Amino acid sequence: MRALFDAAVAQLVERNLAKVEVESSRLFCRSKIFEETNGFF
Repeated sequence: MRALFDAAVAQLVERNLAKVEVESSRLFCRSKIFEETNGFF
């Protein structure tokens, strides 16, 4: 039972890390676009 719990926790952590990576890359892209346009959209 412990192994099942550990596997479930590991899967949740991996999902959350993937979400964080996606969000951080989106923010990075937005900031690069902002810099390239000198803040004008």
